[in-house]
Amino acid sequence: MELKNPEIVTDYRLLFVQPDPESGERLCIGIVIGDDELLYDEEFSRSRCLSRDLDVDILRFYLEDLRAKLFRGKASVDSLLTSCAPLLTSSLPRKITLPVTAEKKASLFQHFVMRDTKKAAIVESLFHHESVDSRALFVERVKSFATNLGSTMPFDAVFENAKPVDILGVKEKNIGRVALAVRRNTRMFLIDGIDLNSMTPKKALSEADKVRHTFWQYRRIGIDKGFPLNRIALVFNGNSHSDPVLRDTHDYTVEKFKGETELTIDTSEPSAKQELSNFVGVPGLAN
Repeated sequence: MELKNPEIVTDYRLLFVQPDPESGERLCIGIVIGDDELLYDEEFSRSRCLSRDLDVDILRFYLEDLRAKLFRGKASVDSLLTSCAPLLTSSLPRKITLPVTAEKKASLFQHFVMRDTKKAAIVESLFHHESVDSRALFVERVKSFATNLGSTMPFDAVFENAKPVDILGVKEKNIGRVALAVRRNTRMFLIDGIDLNSMTPKKALSEADKVRHTFWQYRRIGIDKGFPLNRIALVFNGNSHSDPVLRDTHDYTVEKFKGETELTIDTSEPSAKQELSNFVGVPGLAN
């Protein structure tokens, strides 16, 4: 009998607005994907028709506050959604296979939130800033993972989306940015990588090559300037490689990063934070 690999899935929840809970009327206004992402109709195109008394500014405040709290990950999804009641309620969790691409998000949005809108228009409205937004989210994720060490031994300086002038004090137009650069004593650490859960395998391979090339550029300029740099690659959601295609992407990415960094970390490993702690010289950090 042929054994099939189990699908790797995550949860999503439909988010409803109910201006008057006693009336029982509600409208799907957004979707919570996984435990850290919220998509919603920022134009409130259908919500405005639900009730004349709906305060759009208050609704936007609730949604943006929820989005920020989901991203910070300090509380469970269920507790955050409960705190938004009665104005906002949600469905029970449903399942969707990983990775949750922009195409999948647009399909969900079209089916549940904006049924009369063509998918192309939804993709344009939701994801016209996707590359910028996804990069900003990734930078925040790297910062959250790395600077937790700072609670034990603060870094001297932290640069987000760092460019050569931040790292070496020189302007180099042809060298890209890294998600995070941190300085501790006389050592500079450059931290970047990829999130395997946020893109297709093909996109992940392409992004990994870009990150590796950027690390290579910094190694070369660091040697030229007489200031060696410590490069660290993070691979997020490495546990998704139990799927054959994603496993291939994961293994290739880790191997490529190891060839061009001083340290490569699969953040799903229990020892991940301790590895980073030891490397930057903050021993004894608990995982």
